[in-house]
Amino acid sequence: MAKKKSSTKPSDTHESPSQTFASLHGRVSAALADEDIKPSWRFAYAGTDEVSIQKHPTHIMGRFECRNKTCSNPGWASKKIAILIRQLHGHRYNAIVFKQRCKRCNSLGFMMIDKECYVERVSYRLKKWSGIKMDQGENFGKKKGLPHEEDFCEGCFLLHPNHIPKNHEVQSLANMIAPFVSQVLRSFTASQIITRSFASGVAKKNAPKKSGGASDGPSKTFPDLHGRIAAELAGENIQPSWWFNSSGTDHTSTKEHDTHIMGQFECGNDACRNHGWSSKKVAIQIRQFKGHGYDAVVFNQRCKECESLGLMKIKKNSYVERVSYRLKRWSGINVERPIYEGKEGPPHLRHLCEGCSTGHCKAVRDDELD
Repeated sequence: MAKKKSSTKPSDTHESPSQTFASLHGRVSAALADEDIKPSWRFAYAGTDEVSIQKHPTHIMGRFECRNKTCSNPGWASKKIAILIRQLHGHRYNAIVFKQRCKRCNSLGFMMIDKECYVERVSYRLKKWSGIKMDQGENFGKKKGLPHEEDFCEGCFLLHPNHIPKNHEVQSLANMIAPFVSQVLRSFTASQIITRSFASGVAKKNAPKKSGGASDGPSKTFPDLHGRIAAELAGENIQPSWWFNSSGTDHTSTKEHDTHIMGQFECGNDACRNHGWSSKKVAIQIRQFKGHGYDAVVFNQRCKECESLGLMKIKKNSYVERVSYRLKRWSGINVERPIYEGKEGPPHLRHLCEGCSTGHCKAVRDDELD
Protein backbone atom coordinates (compact mmCIF):
# COMPACT_ATOMS: atom_id res chain seq x y z
CA MET A 1 0.00 0.00 0.00
CA ALA A 2 1.39 3.42 -0.93
CA LYS A 3 2.31 5.70 1.89
CA LYS A 4 -0.31 8.38 2.45
CA LYS A 5 1.01 11.92 2.20
CA SER A 6 -0.26 14.21 4.94
CA SER A 7 1.11 17.39 3.42
CA THR A 8 -0.44 19.90 1.09
CA LYS A 9 0.89 19.83 -2.46
CA PRO A 10 2.25 23.28 -3.28
CA SER A 11 2.42 24.84 -6.72
CA ASP A 12 6.20 25.30 -6.50
CA THR A 13 8.52 22.92 -8.33
CA HIS A 14 10.68 20.38 -6.53
CA GLU A 15 13.78 22.37 -7.57
CA SER A 16 12.58 25.56 -5.82
CA PRO A 17 14.37 26.35 -2.52
CA SER A 18 11.10 27.56 -0.95
CA GLN A 19 7.36 26.94 -1.14
CA THR A 20 4.09 28.62 -0.20
CA PHE A 21 0.98 26.74 0.91
CA ALA A 22 -1.95 28.81 -0.32
CA SER A 23 -4.34 25.85 0.08
CA LEU A 24 -3.94 26.10 3.86
CA HIS A 25 -5.40 29.61 3.95
CA GLY A 26 -8.84 28.15 4.69
CA ARG A 27 -7.54 26.56 7.88
CA VAL A 28 -5.78 29.79 8.86
CA SER A 29 -9.04 31.71 8.30
CA ALA A 30 -10.90 29.19 10.48
CA ALA A 31 -8.36 29.71 13.27
CA LEU A 32 -9.01 33.47 13.04
CA ALA A 33 -12.81 33.22 12.79
CA ASP A 34 -13.54 33.79 16.49
CA GLU A 35 -11.54 37.02 16.60
CA ASP A 36 -13.85 39.05 14.27
CA ILE A 37 -10.87 40.67 12.55
CA LYS A 38 -11.92 43.41 10.07
CA PRO A 39 -10.94 43.49 7.29
CA SER A 40 -10.27 39.78 6.97
CA TRP A 41 -6.80 38.53 6.13
CA ARG A 42 -6.31 37.43 2.51
CA PHE A 43 -3.55 35.21 1.16
CA ALA A 44 -1.21 37.02 -1.26
CA TYR A 45 -0.58 34.91 -4.34
CA ALA A 46 1.85 37.49 -5.75
CA GLY A 47 5.58 36.80 -5.91
CA THR A 48 7.96 37.33 -3.01
CA ASP A 49 9.45 40.48 -4.61
CA GLU A 50 6.50 42.60 -3.43
CA VAL A 51 7.51 44.96 -0.63
CA SER A 52 6.20 43.78 2.75
CA ILE A 53 4.95 46.01 5.55
CA GLN A 54 6.42 43.74 8.18
CA LYS A 55 7.81 40.23 8.38
CA HIS A 56 8.47 37.60 11.03
CA PRO A 57 10.92 34.70 10.74
CA THR A 58 10.11 31.60 12.78
CA HIS A 59 9.99 27.83 12.26
CA ILE A 60 7.58 24.91 11.94
CA MET A 61 7.85 21.13 11.99
CA GLY A 62 7.77 18.59 9.19
CA ARG A 63 9.53 15.91 7.21
CA PHE A 64 11.63 15.70 4.03
CA GLU A 65 12.24 12.96 1.47
CA CYS A 66 15.29 12.80 -0.77
CA ARG A 67 14.05 12.25 -4.33
CA ASN A 68 17.53 11.57 -5.72
CA LYS A 69 17.28 7.98 -6.96
CA THR A 70 21.01 7.40 -6.50
CA CYS A 71 20.94 8.50 -2.84
CA SER A 72 20.45 6.03 0.01
CA ASN A 73 18.95 8.60 2.41
CA PRO A 74 15.19 7.84 2.72
CA GLY A 75 14.40 11.08 4.51
CA TRP A 76 14.58 13.06 7.73
CA ALA A 77 12.41 14.94 10.23
CA SER A 78 12.93 18.51 11.43
CA LYS A 79 11.49 20.76 14.11
CA LYS A 80 13.40 23.72 12.68
CA ILE A 81 11.92 24.30 9.21
CA ALA A 82 12.46 28.00 8.50
CA ILE A 83 9.37 30.04 7.60
CA LEU A 84 9.00 33.77 6.85
CA ILE A 85 5.53 35.23 7.48
CA ARG A 86 5.02 38.52 5.59
CA GLN A 87 2.35 41.20 5.85
CA LEU A 88 1.59 42.97 2.57
CA HIS A 89 -0.54 45.98 1.69
CA GLY A 90 -4.31 45.53 1.68
CA HIS A 91 -4.43 43.26 4.76
CA ARG A 92 -2.79 40.44 2.82
CA TYR A 93 -0.17 37.97 3.93
CA ASN A 94 1.83 35.01 2.76
CA ALA A 95 4.17 32.51 4.42
CA ILE A 96 7.32 31.33 2.67
CA VAL A 97 8.56 27.93 3.88
CA PHE A 98 12.18 27.09 3.13
CA LYS A 99 13.41 23.65 2.16
CA GLN A 100 16.33 21.67 3.48
CA ARG A 101 18.92 19.67 1.55
CA CYS A 102 19.90 16.04 1.94
CA LYS A 103 23.15 15.87 3.90
CA ARG A 104 24.32 12.85 1.87
CA CYS A 105 23.87 14.14 -1.69
CA ASN A 106 22.99 17.85 -1.18
CA SER A 107 19.77 17.53 -3.24
CA LEU A 108 16.77 19.66 -2.29
CA GLY A 109 14.34 17.64 -0.21
CA PHE A 110 10.66 17.01 -0.95
CA MET A 111 8.88 18.84 1.88
CA MET A 112 5.93 17.52 3.92
CA ILE A 113 5.07 20.12 6.54
CA ASP A 114 3.09 19.56 9.73
CA LYS A 115 -0.07 21.39 8.69
CA GLU A 116 -1.38 21.96 12.21
CA CYS A 117 1.99 23.44 13.18
CA TYR A 118 1.90 25.75 10.13
CA VAL A 119 -1.66 26.92 10.87
CA GLU A 120 -0.86 27.58 14.52
CA ARG A 121 2.27 29.62 13.76
CA VAL A 122 0.73 31.68 10.96
CA SER A 123 -2.60 32.38 12.72
CA TYR A 124 -0.76 33.36 15.92
CA ARG A 125 1.33 35.92 14.01
CA LEU A 126 -1.71 37.36 12.16
CA LYS A 127 -3.55 37.77 15.45
CA LYS A 128 -0.57 39.64 16.89
CA TRP A 129 -0.41 41.89 13.82
CA SER A 130 -4.16 42.55 14.21
CA GLY A 131 -3.59 43.94 17.70
CA ILE A 132 -5.04 40.96 19.56
CA LYS A 133 -3.42 40.23 22.90
CA MET A 134 -2.09 36.71 22.98
CA ASP A 135 -0.38 34.55 25.55
CA GLN A 136 3.36 35.10 25.31
CA GLY A 137 5.08 32.65 23.00
CA GLU A 138 3.75 30.07 20.61
CA ASN A 139 2.90 26.81 22.35
CA PHE A 140 4.77 23.92 20.76
CA GLY A 141 6.14 20.62 21.98
CA LYS A 142 9.07 20.98 24.31
CA LYS A 143 10.97 17.94 23.08
CA LYS A 144 14.04 18.82 21.11
CA GLY A 145 14.37 17.52 17.57
CA LEU A 146 17.47 16.50 15.68
CA PRO A 147 20.36 19.03 15.51
CA HIS A 148 19.67 21.75 12.95
CA GLU A 149 22.03 21.38 9.96
CA GLU A 150 22.67 25.04 9.07
CA ASP A 151 24.62 24.27 5.90
CA PHE A 152 21.67 22.30 4.46
CA CYS A 153 18.91 24.80 5.33
CA GLU A 154 17.80 27.15 2.55
CA GLY A 155 16.28 29.47 5.15
CA CYS A 156 19.66 30.03 6.80
CA PHE A 157 20.85 31.69 3.59
CA LEU A 158 17.99 34.20 3.61
CA LEU A 159 16.75 34.74 7.14
CA HIS A 160 18.38 35.96 10.30
CA PRO A 161 19.24 32.66 12.01
CA ASN A 162 17.19 33.18 15.18
CA HIS A 163 16.34 29.49 15.33
CA ILE A 164 19.88 28.16 14.88
CA PRO A 165 21.81 26.84 17.92
CA LYS A 166 24.42 29.46 18.87
CA ASN A 167 27.36 27.10 18.89
CA HIS A 168 26.31 25.05 15.88
CA GLU A 169 29.38 23.48 14.30
CA VAL A 170 29.56 23.52 10.48
CA GLN A 171 29.95 20.09 8.97
CA SER A 172 33.39 19.51 7.53
CA LEU A 173 33.65 19.40 3.76
CA ALA A 174 36.04 16.50 4.17
CA ASN A 175 33.33 14.45 5.87
CA MET A 176 30.93 15.14 3.02
CA ILE A 177 33.27 13.96 0.26
CA ALA A 178 35.04 11.19 2.18
CA PRO A 179 32.88 8.34 0.80
CA PHE A 180 33.41 9.55 -2.77
CA VAL A 181 37.18 9.92 -2.30
CA SER A 182 37.38 6.46 -0.75
CA GLN A 183 35.55 4.94 -3.71
CA VAL A 184 37.84 6.69 -6.22
CA LEU A 185 40.98 5.57 -4.40
CA ARG A 186 39.83 1.97 -4.43
CA SER A 187 39.69 2.15 -8.24
CA PHE A 188 43.44 2.70 -8.42
CA THR A 189 45.98 -0.08 -8.07
CA ALA A 190 48.64 0.18 -5.37
CA SER A 191 51.28 0.99 -7.97
CA GLN A 192 49.21 3.86 -9.38
CA ILE A 193 48.79 5.41 -5.94
CA ILE A 194 52.52 5.17 -5.22
CA THR A 195 53.37 6.69 -8.63
CA ARG A 196 50.94 9.59 -8.13
CA SER A 197 52.25 10.29 -4.61
CA PHE A 198 55.87 10.33 -5.83
CA ALA A 199 55.01 12.65 -8.73
CA SER A 200 53.13 14.99 -6.40
CA GLY A 201 56.14 15.19 -4.06
CA VAL A 202 58.49 16.07 -6.93
CA ALA A 203 56.09 18.71 -8.21
CA LYS A 204 55.78 20.21 -4.73
CA LYS A 205 59.56 20.44 -4.37
CA ASN A 206 60.05 22.07 -7.78
CA ALA A 207 56.97 24.31 -7.71
CA PRO A 208 57.54 28.10 -7.87
CA LYS A 209 56.91 30.20 -4.77
CA LYS A 210 53.57 31.47 -6.10
CA SER A 211 52.00 29.02 -8.50
CA GLY A 212 49.38 30.38 -10.89
CA GLY A 213 46.97 27.55 -10.13
CA ALA A 214 43.20 27.90 -10.33
CA SER A 215 42.81 30.74 -7.85
CA ASP A 216 40.06 33.38 -7.56
CA GLY A 217 42.43 36.34 -7.97
CA PRO A 218 43.23 38.93 -5.27
CA SER A 219 39.56 39.89 -4.84
CA LYS A 220 36.10 38.86 -5.96
CA THR A 221 32.51 40.12 -6.02
CA PHE A 222 29.32 38.06 -5.65
CA PRO A 223 26.58 39.72 -7.75
CA ASP A 224 24.58 36.46 -7.67
CA LEU A 225 23.87 37.11 -3.97
CA HIS A 226 22.11 40.42 -4.67
CA GLY A 227 18.74 38.63 -4.70
CA ARG A 228 19.30 37.53 -1.12
CA ILE A 229 20.35 41.05 -0.16
CA ALA A 230 17.17 42.43 -1.76
CA ALA A 231 15.07 39.89 0.15
CA GLU A 232 16.69 40.97 3.42
CA LEU A 233 15.90 44.63 2.64
CA ALA A 234 12.36 43.97 1.37
CA GLY A 235 10.60 44.78 4.64
CA GLU A 236 12.25 48.21 5.01
CA ASN A 237 10.49 49.93 2.07
CA ILE A 238 13.72 51.62 0.95
CA GLN A 239 13.20 53.97 -2.00
CA PRO A 240 14.87 53.92 -4.43
CA SER A 241 15.89 50.27 -4.14
CA TRP A 242 19.53 49.30 -3.93
CA TRP A 243 21.04 47.75 -7.09
CA PHE A 244 24.32 45.89 -7.56
CA ASN A 245 26.95 47.85 -9.52
CA SER A 246 28.99 45.33 -11.52
CA SER A 247 31.35 47.97 -12.92
CA GLY A 248 32.17 50.05 -9.87
CA THR A 249 35.69 51.28 -9.00
CA ASP A 250 37.36 53.03 -6.07
CA HIS A 251 37.34 56.26 -8.09
CA THR A 252 33.55 56.28 -8.62
CA SER A 253 32.37 55.22 -5.17
CA THR A 254 30.85 57.77 -2.78
CA LYS A 255 31.17 55.75 0.44
CA GLU A 256 33.21 52.76 1.59
CA HIS A 257 33.10 50.55 4.66
CA ASP A 258 35.69 47.93 5.54
CA THR A 259 34.58 44.95 7.62
CA HIS A 260 34.90 41.16 7.48
CA ILE A 261 32.89 37.99 6.90
CA MET A 262 33.56 34.28 7.38
CA GLY A 263 34.63 31.71 4.82
CA GLN A 264 36.84 28.83 3.78
CA PHE A 265 39.71 28.57 1.30
CA GLU A 266 41.37 25.85 -0.74
CA CYS A 267 44.92 26.23 -2.00
CA GLY A 268 44.95 27.02 -5.72
CA ASN A 269 48.30 25.27 -6.19
CA ASP A 270 47.65 21.66 -7.21
CA ALA A 271 51.16 20.67 -6.09
CA CYS A 272 50.67 21.96 -2.53
CA ARG A 273 49.76 19.57 0.28
CA ASN A 274 47.71 22.19 2.17
CA HIS A 275 44.10 21.10 1.67
CA GLY A 276 42.57 24.33 2.92
CA TRP A 277 41.79 26.61 5.85
CA SER A 278 38.92 28.53 7.40
CA SER A 279 38.79 32.18 8.46
CA LYS A 280 36.49 34.42 10.47
CA LYS A 281 38.42 37.47 9.21
CA VAL A 282 37.79 37.48 5.45
CA ALA A 283 38.22 41.12 4.46
CA ILE A 284 35.36 42.80 2.58
CA GLN A 285 34.86 46.38 1.40
CA ILE A 286 31.26 47.54 0.87
CA ARG A 287 30.99 50.52 -1.48
CA GLN A 288 28.18 52.94 -2.33
CA PHE A 289 27.77 54.55 -5.77
CA LYS A 290 25.62 57.33 -7.18
CA GLY A 291 22.04 56.36 -7.98
CA HIS A 292 21.73 54.02 -4.96
CA GLY A 293 24.16 51.46 -6.34
CA TYR A 294 26.51 49.31 -4.29
CA ASP A 295 28.98 46.46 -4.50
CA ALA A 296 30.98 44.37 -2.03
CA VAL A 297 34.58 43.41 -2.80
CA VAL A 298 35.75 40.30 -0.92
CA PHE A 299 39.52 39.90 -0.61
CA ASN A 300 41.32 36.60 -1.03
CA GLN A 301 43.90 34.99 1.26
CA ARG A 302 47.11 33.12 0.45
CA CYS A 303 48.18 29.63 1.45
CA LYS A 304 50.68 29.70 4.32
CA GLU A 305 52.53 26.71 2.82
CA CYS A 306 53.22 27.99 -0.72
CA GLU A 307 51.72 31.53 -0.70
CA SER A 308 49.45 30.78 -3.66
CA LEU A 309 46.11 32.58 -3.80
CA GLY A 310 43.25 30.49 -2.48
CA LEU A 311 39.94 29.32 -3.90
CA MET A 312 37.36 31.22 -1.88
CA LYS A 313 34.11 29.81 -0.47
CA ILE A 314 32.40 32.47 1.61
CA LYS A 315 29.80 31.90 4.30
CA LYS A 316 26.79 33.24 2.41
CA ASN A 317 24.60 34.12 5.39
CA SER A 318 27.56 36.02 6.90
CA TYR A 319 27.95 38.03 3.67
CA VAL A 320 24.22 38.76 3.40
CA GLU A 321 23.97 39.89 7.00
CA ARG A 322 26.98 42.20 6.83
CA VAL A 323 26.09 43.81 3.48
CA SER A 324 22.36 44.24 4.20
CA TYR A 325 23.18 45.75 7.62
CA ARG A 326 25.47 48.34 6.01
CA LEU A 327 22.92 49.23 3.29
CA LYS A 328 20.24 49.73 5.95
CA ARG A 329 22.58 52.06 7.85
CA TRP A 330 23.35 54.01 4.68
CA SER A 331 19.59 54.27 4.05
CA GLY A 332 19.12 55.99 7.42
CA ILE A 333 17.48 53.02 9.13
CA ASN A 334 18.23 52.60 12.82
CA VAL A 335 19.09 48.92 13.19
CA GLU A 336 20.77 46.95 15.92
CA ARG A 337 24.24 45.59 15.23
CA PRO A 338 24.21 41.86 14.39
CA ILE A 339 26.11 39.74 16.91
CA TYR A 340 28.23 36.89 15.59
CA GLU A 341 28.18 33.88 17.87
CA GLY A 342 30.78 31.17 18.19
CA LYS A 343 34.37 30.60 19.18
CA GLU A 344 37.21 32.77 17.96
CA GLY A 345 38.68 31.59 14.67
CA PRO A 346 42.34 30.89 13.82
CA PRO A 347 44.83 33.80 14.17
CA HIS A 348 44.59 36.29 11.29
CA LEU A 349 47.80 36.17 9.24
CA ARG A 350 48.09 39.69 7.87
CA HIS A 351 50.97 38.95 5.51
CA LEU A 352 48.77 36.40 3.68
CA CYS A 353 45.64 38.59 3.50
CA GLU A 354 45.03 40.51 0.27
CA GLY A 355 42.78 42.90 2.18
CA CYS A 356 45.64 43.79 4.52
CA SER A 357 48.01 44.34 1.60
CA THR A 358 45.60 46.84 0.02
CA GLY A 359 44.65 48.56 3.27
CA HIS A 360 41.06 47.26 3.33
CA CYS A 361 41.21 44.71 6.15
CA LYS A 362 39.64 45.68 9.45
CA ALA A 363 40.66 42.85 11.78
CA VAL A 364 38.26 43.65 14.61
CA ARG A 365 36.03 41.61 16.91
CA ASP A 366 33.08 39.91 15.26
CA ASP A 367 30.59 42.30 16.87
CA GLU A 368 32.34 45.56 15.92
CA LEU A 369 30.50 46.65 12.78
CA ASP A 370 30.48 50.46 13.14
